[in-house]
Amino acid sequence: DLASRLDCASVAYLFEIVEEKESALFVDHYLPEDTLEESENDSYSGWAKDNHIIVTDGNTIDFDKIEEDIKEGCANFNVRVVGYDPHQATQFSTHLVAEGIPMVEITQSVKNFSEPMKFLEEIATNGNIQHDGCPVLEWMISNVVCHVNAKDEIYPNKEFRENKIDGVVATIMALFGFLKYEPEEESVYESSGIKVLGDD
Repeated sequence: DLASRLDCASVAYLFEIVEEKESALFVDHYLPEDTLEESENDSYSGWAKDNHIIVTDGNTIDFDKIEEDIKEGCANFNVRVVGYDPHQATQFSTHLVAEGIPMVEITQSVKNFSEPMKFLEEIATNGNIQHDGCPVLEWMISNVVCHVNAKDEIYPNKEFRENKIDGVVATIMALFGFLKYEPEEESVYESSGIKVLGDD
């Protein structure tokens, strides 16, 4: 989820642990240096110092840095798909498609988010997802307000603008790719590499 150029952006890496029928989740968070210095969120500086946030130079998100990190991930692991929101990342995705990376449009809508969000709730409740205890993601999860419509479909939202949820949105996008796109062959399914990515 690439969000605003002036604010936080997140990339979720979702691994499948076939033998244990579990998933492992890692989320990178990016923040412009100027936003870090001007933010009223006192936790940002501590998270950046502890390497839980990747700080980029200037006053806008460094998309080139995110591109390079995704290309590195795709070079090191067997990637099924990289999900992205076309509203925020058309040029970004064009660059990665040119590099042969399997980009998939995932519009941030109730239709696309309801099933993977329910799945996230299920695997979290059942203890079938592992993570590295990132405090940024923990904070973002605590900011999520679950909206339910008349069709019992759900969608993540936030109560206040400063309550960021980009890492959660990126995770839901990764789970969308996991649920929708099957591996092309058994060897990919059995590998221990990244299966899907989502950027927010």
